[in-house]
Amino acid sequence: MRAINAVPDGRPATVSAATTVPAAPEGEILTSEGVALIVSAIEAVVATLRGVDEDVDSRTPPPPASSRTSSASSSSRPGSSPPRSASPFAESD
Repeated sequence: MRAINAVPDGRPATVSAATTVPAAPEGEILTSEGVALIVSAIEAVVATLRGVDEDVDSRTPPPPASSRTSSASSSSRPGSSPPRSASPFAESD
């Protein structure tokens, strides 16, 4: 949070007042309405995260040229660890 000079306020009243997630209706709803509600909630959260990410990126200075390395060169160093599997739950032989 230092990158954007902000102090997070995670109190429920503050979070709910600033949320972009649409409110859920009271009572029972059709499954299709529930799916649509979940999809719109995910889309709202993703849009918020992208906006925050862009804001942080715009305020973060680039690293010095001497610390920039490509991922290909860092993974091919002698003694480096082999790439991990895509899932930590992958079954081993």
